[in-house]
Amino acid sequence: MESDQLIHMIHQRSRMLSNTLNDTLAPFGLSHAQYMIMYMLDTGGPATQAHMRKYLQVEAPTITRTIATMERNGWVEKRPGTDRRTQIIHLTSDTKQALPGIKEQVAEAEKRSLDQLSAREREALYSLLQKMTNERSLER
Repeated sequence: MESDQLIHMIHQRSRMLSNTLNDTLAPFGLSHAQYMIMYMLDTGGPATQAHMRKYLQVEAPTITRTIATMERNGWVEKRPGTDRRTQIIHLTSDTKQALPGIKEQVAEAEKRSLDQLSAREREALYSLLQKMTNERSLER
Protein backbone atom coordinates (compact mmCIF):
# COMPACT_ATOMS: atom_id res chain seq x y z
CA MET A 1 0.00 0.00 0.00
CA GLU A 2 1.30 3.48 -0.87
CA SER A 3 2.10 5.71 2.09
CA ASP A 4 -0.68 8.20 1.37
CA GLN A 5 -3.30 5.68 0.27
CA LEU A 6 -4.72 5.05 3.75
CA ILE A 7 -5.25 8.74 4.44
CA HIS A 8 -6.99 9.12 1.08
CA MET A 9 -9.22 6.09 1.72
CA ILE A 10 -10.17 7.28 5.21
CA HIS A 11 -10.91 10.77 3.91
CA GLN A 12 -13.09 9.44 1.08
CA ARG A 13 -15.00 7.14 3.42
CA SER A 14 -15.43 10.00 5.88
CA ARG A 15 -16.95 12.17 3.11
CA MET A 16 -19.28 9.34 2.10
CA LEU A 17 -20.40 8.88 5.72
CA SER A 18 -20.93 12.64 6.09
CA ASN A 19 -23.11 12.65 2.97
CA THR A 20 -25.09 9.67 4.26
CA LEU A 21 -25.54 11.42 7.58
CA ASN A 22 -26.64 14.65 5.85
CA ASP A 23 -29.26 12.70 3.88
CA THR A 24 -30.46 10.99 7.06
CA LEU A 25 -30.68 14.26 9.01
CA ALA A 26 -32.27 16.38 6.26
CA PRO A 27 -35.86 15.51 7.32
CA PHE A 28 -35.04 16.93 10.76
CA GLY A 29 -33.53 20.10 9.29
CA LEU A 30 -30.06 19.18 10.56
CA SER A 31 -26.61 18.78 9.03
CA HIS A 32 -23.91 16.34 10.08
CA ALA A 33 -21.96 19.23 11.66
CA GLN A 34 -24.97 20.17 13.77
CA TYR A 35 -25.52 16.56 14.76
CA MET A 36 -21.90 16.27 15.93
CA ILE A 37 -22.53 19.20 18.28
CA MET A 38 -25.80 17.65 19.48
CA TYR A 39 -24.05 14.33 20.04
CA MET A 40 -21.25 15.99 21.98
CA LEU A 41 -23.66 17.93 24.20
CA ASP A 42 -25.85 14.86 24.71
CA THR A 43 -22.98 12.59 25.73
CA GLY A 44 -20.76 15.11 27.50
CA GLY A 45 -23.18 17.71 28.80
CA PRO A 46 -23.19 21.48 28.28
CA ALA A 47 -19.96 23.00 26.99
CA THR A 48 -18.32 26.23 25.95
CA GLN A 49 -17.77 26.97 22.27
CA ALA A 50 -14.02 26.83 22.90
CA HIS A 51 -14.32 23.31 24.30
CA MET A 52 -16.52 22.23 21.38
CA ARG A 53 -14.11 23.74 18.87
CA LYS A 54 -11.21 21.82 20.38
CA TYR A 55 -13.14 18.55 20.67
CA LEU A 56 -14.52 18.74 17.12
CA GLN A 57 -11.21 20.08 15.74
CA VAL A 58 -12.78 22.95 13.78
CA GLU A 59 -11.98 26.63 13.47
CA ALA A 60 -13.65 29.19 15.75
CA PRO A 61 -15.72 30.86 12.97
CA THR A 62 -17.08 27.46 11.93
CA ILE A 63 -18.31 26.57 15.41
CA THR A 64 -19.69 30.09 15.92
CA ARG A 65 -21.75 29.93 12.69
CA THR A 66 -22.99 26.42 13.40
CA ILE A 67 -24.03 27.28 16.97
CA ALA A 68 -25.77 30.47 15.74
CA THR A 69 -27.78 28.46 13.21
CA MET A 70 -28.67 25.84 15.80
CA GLU A 71 -29.72 28.53 18.26
CA ARG A 72 -31.93 30.22 15.63
CA ASN A 73 -33.53 26.84 14.88
CA GLY A 74 -34.16 26.08 18.55
CA TRP A 75 -31.72 23.18 18.92
CA VAL A 76 -29.42 24.81 21.47
CA GLU A 77 -29.43 27.74 23.85
CA LYS A 78 -26.66 29.82 25.37
CA ARG A 79 -26.54 30.41 29.10
CA PRO A 80 -24.10 32.57 31.04
CA GLY A 81 -21.05 30.81 32.43
CA THR A 82 -19.26 31.54 35.66
CA ASP A 83 -17.07 34.02 33.78
CA ARG A 84 -18.95 36.97 32.22
CA ARG A 85 -17.13 36.40 28.92
CA THR A 86 -18.09 32.73 28.69
CA GLN A 87 -21.36 31.27 27.55
CA ILE A 88 -22.30 27.64 28.00
CA ILE A 89 -24.14 25.86 25.19
CA HIS A 90 -27.03 23.59 26.24
CA LEU A 91 -29.44 21.40 24.33
CA THR A 92 -32.99 22.77 24.51
CA SER A 93 -35.75 20.69 26.07
CA ASP A 94 -37.31 20.27 22.60
CA THR A 95 -34.01 18.89 21.33
CA LYS A 96 -33.79 16.45 24.22
CA GLN A 97 -37.27 15.18 23.30
CA ALA A 98 -36.43 14.90 19.59
CA LEU A 99 -33.02 13.31 20.10
CA PRO A 100 -34.11 9.67 20.58
CA GLY A 101 -35.85 9.66 17.18
CA ILE A 102 -32.91 11.38 15.52
CA LYS A 103 -30.42 8.96 17.07
CA GLU A 104 -32.53 6.01 15.94
CA GLN A 105 -32.31 7.19 12.32
CA VAL A 106 -28.58 7.83 12.64
CA ALA A 107 -28.08 4.32 14.07
CA GLU A 108 -29.96 2.83 11.10
CA ALA A 109 -27.80 4.81 8.66
CA GLU A 110 -24.67 3.65 10.49
CA LYS A 111 -25.85 0.05 10.33
CA ARG A 112 -26.49 0.32 6.58
CA SER A 113 -23.08 1.93 6.07
CA LEU A 114 -21.32 -0.94 7.87
CA ASP A 115 -23.48 -3.76 6.50
CA GLN A 116 -20.64 -5.24 4.45
CA LEU A 117 -18.56 -5.78 7.62
CA SER A 118 -18.93 -8.73 9.96
CA ALA A 119 -19.53 -8.12 13.66
CA ARG A 120 -15.88 -8.91 14.34
CA GLU A 121 -14.72 -6.48 11.64
CA ARG A 122 -16.97 -3.72 13.04
CA GLU A 123 -15.50 -4.29 16.51
CA ALA A 124 -11.97 -4.18 15.08
CA LEU A 125 -12.73 -0.99 13.16
CA TYR A 126 -14.17 0.66 16.26
CA SER A 127 -11.21 -0.45 18.36
CA LEU A 128 -8.66 0.84 15.84
CA LEU A 129 -10.43 4.19 15.43
CA GLN A 130 -10.67 4.53 19.19
CA LYS A 131 -6.95 3.82 19.51
CA MET A 132 -6.12 6.41 16.84
CA THR A 133 -8.38 8.96 18.53
CA ASN A 134 -6.88 8.38 21.97
CA GLU A 135 -3.31 8.58 20.71
CA ARG A 136 -4.07 11.71 18.66
CA SER A 137 -5.66 13.45 21.63
CA LEU A 138 -2.51 12.80 23.67
CA GLU A 139 -0.47 14.70 21.08
CA ARG A 140 -2.46 17.92 21.55
